[in-house]
Amino acid sequence: MKLETARGFNGKCLDGVNVLSLPPREDDDRERLLLVHPLGGSVCVRELFLEGGGKSAKNTNTTTRKERDGEEEETIPPMFFCDDSDVRDQTRVTCATTSPCGKFIAAGSRVNVATNVAVVRLWEVAGEGRRRIKKQSESLVKLSLHKGEVTSLAFSPCSKFIASLGGASDNYQLVLWRLADGKAMCGRNTFGATTVAFVNRASINPSLVTAGADESGVVMWQFDSAKRSFSSEKCRLGQIRRDVVKVVVSENDDFAYLGTKTGDVLKVSLEGDRLFKRKSDYKVSGGVTSLALVKGTGRTLLLVGGGDGSVNVLDAQTLDEHHLKGSKGNGKVFANGRITSIVVRVSEEEEELLDEVVKSGAVVLTEEVNKQYHRRSPATVLKVPPSNATIKRRQRAARENADAIVTTHTVLVGTSKCDVELFHLTRDDNDIMYGTGKIVPKAEKPLSIVSAAAANTESNDGKVLICGSHDAPVNDIAFPRNFEGLFATCAGTEIRLWKTENCEELSRISASGVSSTCENVVFAPDGFSIISAWSDGNIRFYSPKSGTLLATIEDCHPAGVSTLEISRDGSTLISGGTDGAVRVWTLPDGGYTTVALKASMKEHRAKINSVNFSNDESIAASASDDGACILWDMSKCSRLRMLKCFNNAFVKSALFHPADDSILVTASSDRKIIFWDVQTGEPTREVEANETSEVTSLSLHSSDATNSGSKTLLLAISGGSADPVVKIFRDERKEEKEEEEKEEQADETVSLLAIGRAHSTRVNRVKFSRDGKRIVSCGQEGVFVWRI
Repeated sequence: MKLETARGFNGKCLDGVNVLSLPPREDDDRERLLLVHPLGGSVCVRELFLEGGGKSAKNTNTTTRKERDGEEEETIPPMFFCDDSDVRDQTRVTCATTSPCGKFIAAGSRVNVATNVAVVRLWEVAGEGRRRIKKQSESLVKLSLHKGEVTSLAFSPCSKFIASLGGASDNYQLVLWRLADGKAMCGRNTFGATTVAFVNRASINPSLVTAGADESGVVMWQFDSAKRSFSSEKCRLGQIRRDVVKVVVSENDDFAYLGTKTGDVLKVSLEGDRLFKRKSDYKVSGGVTSLALVKGTGRTLLLVGGGDGSVNVLDAQTLDEHHLKGSKGNGKVFANGRITSIVVRVSEEEEELLDEVVKSGAVVLTEEVNKQYHRRSPATVLKVPPSNATIKRRQRAARENADAIVTTHTVLVGTSKCDVELFHLTRDDNDIMYGTGKIVPKAEKPLSIVSAAAANTESNDGKVLICGSHDAPVNDIAFPRNFEGLFATCAGTEIRLWKTENCEELSRISASGVSSTCENVVFAPDGFSIISAWSDGNIRFYSPKSGTLLATIEDCHPAGVSTLEISRDGSTLISGGTDGAVRVWTLPDGGYTTVALKASMKEHRAKINSVNFSNDESIAASASDDGACILWDMSKCSRLRMLKCFNNAFVKSALFHPADDSILVTASSDRKIIFWDVQTGEPTREVEANETSEVTSLSLHSSDATNSGSKTLLLAISGGSADPVVKIFRDERKEEKEEEEKEEQADETVSLLAIGRAHSTRVNRVKFSRDGKRIVSCGQEGVFVWRI
């Protein structure tokens, strides 16, 4: 299967967002970037287009472009860099980074067993000239020395070395690797360091700075290539005691800036006696969680991300807040969730402008020069300053002929809510400053950080969301019956609506004041409400357009509602609970205004995993963890018969054949798909669906085959943690065959059609779209859309 779209981002991974520049295509002049971020046990690479000078971004999950000769559009899906061993070893990406040359991606991992080896994997991203993405499923180099977890990674400025830090089970070991052959050059214990950064000197003997817990301190490490050993020297902080989260080094290697858990930023000298220099008065609520250096602004600036979701600009010299008063930005912006990653990229136009300013030797007008403006010149002729009316007229003319805001840097921010948002560092583009009449080069004007949408005068809808996903494992997927092109997912306390074609997020429904988990969702037949099952035992109705809560059925199942299904006319709702009860609810008007309990049936002894109606809705089937599937007579609300699976396996799904009510298909944890005769309650066929992992979900789709008199049943199944795959089986049966001949060739008719591998953990749900052209799967990483 072809992976068409993926929506997910590991928001807990520190410094997980990275950006690489690519040259524009021949038929497209837009700015082209690569967005690199972790996703479960793999690293995802997406193509990103910035439009209008970076003011807006094209959807990064699927990018389409038409060929010059007018052929079909080419879809560029996201690519996943992982190894098959990642799935077997149950690894998770904990940190990811890219090399300064833009050719390599490195990712550190964490394993479930602390004594096992946690490797650092290295991939080559770009081909010759970086004009195309080089697909490579297996890693270029595997660096194996750490145990349990790798907490931080950093490339050297020359891209010849990479440094890695281990976790607590590895005694926080610092290892320097040589990329040419993947050998470890040296290793030392750091006694609590959690972040590492290289200095910018290009040398065969690289230097590093590590920081972390207060006991570890801030240490400068110098590597000796002849002895293959580290020499260390601590930076003296005096009476300052801080736990450091992030360290960055200035461009000329004279200072190191430390973001701390207490919310302030420290400035430490890396030269001479390596003394503590300054502490910021600015404090972030929730502590500093990310720190980034802003280059090419005429002065050193810092972007500080906090636990409260704020992003602010500090002057690196004074560590004071730095923003342009009176501009559209107020110097601080807020993202959705705790900031875990900040990436700053200077725009191409700004780079050219900065080069021109440096070459021309433009004079920087400081405040002191402005104060001396009204003093007499040494010349004999007295220069009279312009009047206020003249200044205002010039300013008005300058504003009419220039944009109000100029973007200088593009800022990508990753949050703990699994969102990647786009911001901009901007400056006022007025050529004449107010009250002086003096002309100041744009490259020297103060900067302010604003959201991308606020900087773009054509958009006023808030921040630009580059990549967004659920911040909890996705539990269920629902397609509306009478609408095409969208689906809903639920995870945590949120329900989200997506476009099926490119998985673009349409809306979010958040249950305010609810601490429970949404387990299952279904669309009402009329499409005016979304019905959701919650672990607190309630069933809630939400409006898909406004997201408002329409109604609540309280205490439906005391232990929690696990699954739902609604009839085609919307008059009957059936629910299953974690206590094993199946309840039938009547909705006389087909809505949520009058809901009544019709029957409560308690036959199962464990959690209900699925409930489904037959095609004529006279029978309902419930699948449970007690190893049984029960058929219910909906007219009498009583048990019709029980289908007992073999080996007491958990029955995960029970679905009626879309074209034949006499056939029931079940999927169980013993890796089997079983076809049942509804009339006799006996199994007719068994299919070994998975070799190593349980079947966690099942979906069916029926379609007419090309040959007359034949029907094709497509079966989509998902695997568990041991083998998290999505598989499609095809069951083609001809009606003119006799029954005996069918039974003889029953096992031969079910064949494996396709396999999809992108998940790294258990796949919770898989479903066909209504037209059968796509499959949507979900799990802990996010939502994946496959093209059949």
